[in-house]
Amino acid sequence: MAVVDALRHRQKVLGLGRAAPAALGLIGGFTLLHFRDDIVGFIARLTMGPDAFAKFYQFSSLPAHTVPADVAIIIVFSVLASTVDGEILFGALDGVLYVVRKQERSGA
Repeated sequence: MAVVDALRHRQKVLGLGRAAPAALGLIGGFTLLHFRDDIVGFIARLTMGPDAFAKFYQFSSLPAHTVPADVAIIIVFSVLASTVDGEILFGALDGVLYVVRKQERSGA
């Protein structure tokens, strides 16, 4: 039980719930969108050159159009998925710890 309690406490203290990971994900995503053409150009230079890259892959730059409603939907479903996943994980840990303690008490 101490392990589960420590994990829950650490999540509350460090993660501030689900806000900090969501904020980091948004910052990282928008940073990648901002530098997307630089990244594509870098990959093209590493592989076969920009002209060959455009010839084979049929693009030399990536367009980006971010709709605020799409970002909001992604955030909501990410938070829901991580909440469900966390509850399943902590529920499983609680079950395992219950069985271990029960075996320790019975002397098995």
